[in-house]
Amino acid sequence: MVENDDKSYGLECYPPGRSDKQGWDLAGADVGPIAMITDIPVATLEELREATPDCVPFAYNSWTRRDREFEPDPGASVLVVGDSFTEGAGVVREATFPERLQQDLKVRVFNGGRRGLDQPELGATVGPLVAATQPTLVVYAMTLNDYEQEPAWAARQEFLNDFILDRQHMGTPDWKLPAGLRWSELARLVASRRRSAAATAATLEWYRGMNGAENAAGFERTLDDIHGMRTAVRAGGGDLVVALLPLLVSLEDYPFEQLHADTVGELTQAGVDAIDLLPAFVGRDASELWVHAVDRHPNTAGHAIIAEALRGPIQERLAATRPDPGTEPEAPPAPPPGPDPGP
Repeated sequence: MVENDDKSYGLECYPPGRSDKQGWDLAGADVGPIAMITDIPVATLEELREATPDCVPFAYNSWTRRDREFEPDPGASVLVVGDSFTEGAGVVREATFPERLQQDLKVRVFNGGRRGLDQPELGATVGPLVAATQPTLVVYAMTLNDYEQEPAWAARQEFLNDFILDRQHMGTPDWKLPAGLRWSELARLVASRRRSAAATAATLEWYRGMNGAENAAGFERTLDDIHGMRTAVRAGGGDLVVALLPLLVSLEDYPFEQLHADTVGELTQAGVDAIDLLPAFVGRDASELWVHAVDRHPNTAGHAIIAEALRGPIQERLAATRPDPGTEPEAPPAPPPGPDPGP
């Protein structure tokens, strides 16, 4: 991901083979900033398409969110908060599930997702975003890497392959071979496969233990973060629903079903509205829903599944929480100072 200094434009590029090459979300925009930050001499979108066939351009508003400028809508509206799954890493803006929901529901859906945000930082963004958008409903699109982690637990994840980005196969592999074997393609292949298998096993154990004894305090803090989000949303006159998204891995025999059940169960028992989107994905071929073989964010098809799974629950909640038609929206506050820290 390459961004300019104020993070208003960005370009996310992949090795050949990205699944979503259609469409662009900078129509009518000046591509000059992208030309400057990438040293690509382009002046039009057509030239940019030709120069970067496996790249997705991003445009951000003053809140560093992938949406037009935020201002309250006089009717019912929805604010979606989350991380890179919500922002739409690897897909064009029109394909993201918040944008699809806006088209399907015919209400304003604000995309408040920002890549790299986990708890507690993610929860801290909710109050200011609610003040800016004044939504009827806030949807927290939660992913399994959002949980707070104890330092020792966090240190166990090398992030070679966290089932979102396969960093082991991005760029130069970081495993070491004896000097006498570095010339051998076979030795490098065997080393790669062994390291990949070890990283996969370690990551499975890491996610499965996210609410176990070694990270119990981190799991409890995450529940507290969500309670704080609900408090901020209600202070703004709206309601919160947590929608737990699955990782796109082994959907035929999903390895984190228990973590989903425990998380939704704990939230529901504490009075937090929570739904599990795993059933919408079970049995599907995960690889068909990836942006790229090394980037397992949801592609266009994945975002369509999320939007379809959320449409009914959001419609039900909007029908139960219609805003007072006589209420006039207040002017939104100014965006926070300084650039977003980014990933």
